[in-house]
Amino acid sequence: MAVRVTSLLLLVMQVREDTYKIIRDCRTQLELIEANFLKESLHVQREKQEVAEKRLQEAEQVVQSLGRLGALVNHMTVQNLITVAQGEVQNFVQHVLQ
Repeated sequence: MAVRVTSLLLLVMQVREDTYKIIRDCRTQLELIEANFLKESLHVQREKQEVAEKRLQEAEQVVQSLGRLGALVNHMTVQNLITVAQGEVQNFVQHVLQ
């Protein structure tokens, strides 16, 4: 169980890092679109800006979902530790009472 949780946490962390890179790229792309407003037609600028804003919004939603998944994994880990501790205490008490 611990190996699975660790693997899941590593996967979540890697996806989170990749998503943050996408967010940075989207923000950089939006800044470049704004900086190049005189070099392209308004229609092309608007299309590029809409695409970049949509990608940014999607990446931010992924980060939020990953945060919720991370919280769930943490909760499951704590619950598992509590269950193991309860079993160990029960075994100890039974052994002492015998």
